[in-house]
Amino acid sequence: NEIEDLNKELAFQIYPNPAENMLNVISENSDRLHFSIYDIYGKKQISGMGSNILNIDITELNSGIYVISISDNYQIYNFKFLKK
Repeated sequence: NEIEDLNKELAFQIYPNPAENMLNVISENSDRLHFSIYDIYGKKQISGMGSNILNIDITELNSGIYVISISDNYQIYNFKFLKK
């Protein structure tokens, strides 16, 4: 699976995808993460920060495709996910 391979290279796990109520992010390389979730129009819907394990409540998002942008101390990573 391409997404799993990409996640391994970046040492991120993002699951489940599609997601219904919670989106989980685990980083093996960073202990401080900032995140923002954008809709398909580029409007920021949710943002926050946390440790290497994030449990993001997405119940308020409408169904559709979103992009989560995650930044650690070095780079910004973008991943698509589907909200059921």
